[in-house]
Amino acid sequence: MRKICLLILLLPVLISLGMKITVVTDIDYPPFTYIDQEGKLVGISVKLWQLFSERTGVEVELLPMNWHEAIEMAREKETDVIDLIFVTEERKKFLDYSISVYKLTSSIYYNEGLPTLKNLNDLTPYVVGVKKQDALYDIAKAENPKIQFKFYDTYGELFQALKNHEIQVILMDDIPARYYLHRYDLVYQVRKSPPFTENDLHWAVPKGKSAVLELLNSGLQKISPKEIEQIVSSMIPPAGVDPSVIYLLLLVVTILIGFVFALLLFNRLLKNSVKRATAELKRSNEQLSAYNEELEA
Repeated sequence: MRKICLLILLLPVLISLGMKITVVTDIDYPPFTYIDQEGKLVGISVKLWQLFSERTGVEVELLPMNWHEAIEMAREKETDVIDLIFVTEERKKFLDYSISVYKLTSSIYYNEGLPTLKNLNDLTPYVVGVKKQDALYDIAKAENPKIQFKFYDTYGELFQALKNHEIQVILMDDIPARYYLHRYDLVYQVRKSPPFTENDLHWAVPKGKSAVLELLNSGLQKISPKEIEQIVSSMIPPAGVDPSVIYLLLLVVTILIGFVFALLLFNRLLKNSVKRATAELKRSNEQLSAYNEELEA
């Protein structure tokens, strides 16, 4: 019995010895995965898989491609793992998920000339851009079936369409959106709604690959949440400041400056009034003293 228990405990290690897994990943999901200027796949996920390999001894081959192609490869069981994916009811039919890797919020992004958009129900009048096979489509469609969508292969194409005003509204995960806001210099031209959803990112395997799933969970348990957070934080661009906040701050500063100026002006006028009143009182006293002297004479 003890030997069987020991074998079960050592199973992930035994499986990992000399093992290689293929992982399909999004070619355009910065800063998690993207192609740099030298044509190399880089990003948070690349560093995370490197750490996974160091901790488990498993060789990992990352295959970047358009997201909808990665989904189809996972559906057809042509890969061992699909990288960083949300859970949806449709995907549960052909995927099994690892423990959570990272939690992510998603929001509505829209051009500054539009009225304030607070939630998905505000999107009915607009054509909304979304990436092909993005879980945000399923989430939005379930909450507001009246939304009209236009699909793009990559987040880059999606943001380029927003910049060129081909569309006015897009749905996007917040960390990649922050990356593209800086890349296209749109931090102050694009507004953002409060997050309309929050989801866990997972690694996932095609159904039937339970040994690989066990290996993924075992490897993730060897990586602390703090280590993951440090990798993520090191590659996230700083958040932009909402233009409305800047306007409000400028308005408050202007009012304060005006108030201080008015207070100084009032103080100066008051001093002049006191000075004039004092001078007038002095003259009156002098006249009264002169009158008294005449009476005594």
